[in-house]
Amino acid sequence: MFGKWEVSPADVNSSCSSMRNFPSVREFYQAFHGYAITLYVSSGLFSFVLFLMFLYLARRFFTFVPASRRVPTLWVNSVYVVVALATTFCVVFPQSSHFVWLFYRVYLGMAMGYFVDLTLSWHGGEKGMLENIGDGKEINLRIGPCCLCFLCTNPTKLTR
Repeated sequence: MFGKWEVSPADVNSSCSSMRNFPSVREFYQAFHGYAITLYVSSGLFSFVLFLMFLYLARRFFTFVPASRRVPTLWVNSVYVVVALATTFCVVFPQSSHFVWLFYRVYLGMAMGYFVDLTLSWHGGEKGMLENIGDGKEINLRIGPCCLCFLCTNPTKLTR
């Protein structure tokens, strides 16, 4: 009844349910053999190097960044380390990907909030930012490098 290229409904159901599951660590290792070890080691090594670089930056921040801006600066600069650790964790334990990326999305939202706070503190608050940039000043988003993304937009007025 089913030819060489036809798929039975049972095959569709089994393939769809298997697409929802990530491979286990054993299946991942069996599929990649020696390359899996190389992937694990290189991912761990890059994460470790990024962590060391973040520790160096944190030490410098504690020396040169004012105390009021220190915590937001650390949050914003830690995003790279968190991405590296999340990616390493997903490579080593592929079945944890949904949970890890959910954590990362929440973390990134918090870091973006700290970035906004940091930007506002550089300008002396919301009122100071509007004074520095100009209340009602038009911002043209149709300039490079993203000019094609905003091709159909009009210049936007910056208001409170």
